[in-house]
Amino acid sequence: MVTIGVRLPIYQGPALAFVTPLVALKTLPDWKCPNLEGMNNATVVGEFNQTSNSMSLPTDAREEIRFKLQMMQGSLMVAGILQTLLGATGLIGRLLRFIGPITVVPVLFLIGISIYKTAVKFCNAHFGVAFLTFAVAMVLSLYLEGRKTPIPFWSKTRGFHIIYYPLHTVFSLLIAIVVGWSVSILLTTLGSFSDDPNSAQYFARTDSRLKVIEEASWFYFPYPGQFGPPRFSLDVFVTFLIATLISVIDSVGDYYAVARICDVPPPPTHAVNRGILMEGIMSIVAGSLGAGHATTSYGPNIGAIGFTKVASLRVFVACGIIYIIFGVIGKIGAFFISMPYSVLGGVSMVSFGMFVGFNFANLIPVHLNGRNMSILGISIVFGLMMPLWSKMHSISTGVVDLDRLINAFVGNTMFTGGFIACVLDNTVSGSLEERGLAAWLDETVGKSSTRQKAHLYDVPYLQEKLGRYKWAKYVPFMSGYGKSL
Repeated sequence: MVTIGVRLPIYQGPALAFVTPLVALKTLPDWKCPNLEGMNNATVVGEFNQTSNSMSLPTDAREEIRFKLQMMQGSLMVAGILQTLLGATGLIGRLLRFIGPITVVPVLFLIGISIYKTAVKFCNAHFGVAFLTFAVAMVLSLYLEGRKTPIPFWSKTRGFHIIYYPLHTVFSLLIAIVVGWSVSILLTTLGSFSDDPNSAQYFARTDSRLKVIEEASWFYFPYPGQFGPPRFSLDVFVTFLIATLISVIDSVGDYYAVARICDVPPPPTHAVNRGILMEGIMSIVAGSLGAGHATTSYGPNIGAIGFTKVASLRVFVACGIIYIIFGVIGKIGAFFISMPYSVLGGVSMVSFGMFVGFNFANLIPVHLNGRNMSILGISIVFGLMMPLWSKMHSISTGVVDLDRLINAFVGNTMFTGGFIACVLDNTVSGSLEERGLAAWLDETVGKSSTRQKAHLYDVPYLQEKLGRYKWAKYVPFMSGYGKSL
């Protein structure tokens, strides 16, 4: 994503837009968890992913889990193909004139508030430890922002001396995790947490999931088809398609937010097309490997740039390589899985909060007048109301598949809110500048005083070798696309 995609310092991570649809999918009769007496279903799936050969699961339960994973794989891959086509054909670039900040902000806001239950679930293990983790991160990153940490240092030229660096700000979240985890170890040793597996507090213990580390292999190489051949399910596909469309809107907003925080021109159309193209390809890869969600531009990444002031593409490439290594070494991945729920809850409060907060940066180019404020408020209210209404009054047309399709769209808070916002923003009269779209279109790059930075969006080798050909202007993800057409 950093070198070939949109070429901004932004990572691909698990798409938060998939959390709500996946939870809703469990409510369908065919998608309820298998009945396993005396076993926690979440633990079963985790062990299955780590060591499917040593699982003590009934054969029918194992096959049921495997079959559902296969349907998720195939459905996610089809959704990823459609996303790839959005970028490859340049359709997403053409839609930028209709999808602006007024559409993006309600969608991202509704994503943030729709996953608060996930944070509450983790915090419920032990709210004291969760709040401690949250408080440490807030003090180091916000209250002590602008301060520098004195660090003893030695060099041949200066000898022993003190250097000042905002170390506590750069590593605020990591330090908070270490503090929260350490306190959890102490409380576990003292027996302060319940040892009853049926108690929510049990998952605040540091030894509640050590079995995951023990059973994980040292090296784990995910490969396509590891859970069997991909299958297709209309229910899952509709669920994933909605989440994919939402994640596309999410990514577009993230591109412009990252560009603003890095003080570079807004990404031109060809860069946005290429970014969505790469996200689609990575979603296909995620599906082929058996992931239950697509990848999308990671929102909390923007907050990290704001805190650390580090936006070097080389740093992001290096960290990306480290993440890949962590993913291949099974013990490391299992170690992070064993993180106590309470610590994870504190981290969730910070990351989800940053995700929602930095979303509002998209409103900077928007005129906050009566028109725009009304559209924002109405779309958010509708996004919250319609899913609740759909639960009370299920839409019935007499065609089962059509009913599921309509109810899936209406019952999705992010889609409903974004749809209402997009319709109102494009039907209620307002100028491009008033709607914030002028700052999102290619024309802005041409008028910008930082036009010389626009070349950052060109893929170095590819642009040099292929950009000189006339047909390159017809390729939606190449610089010069659409010029003189």
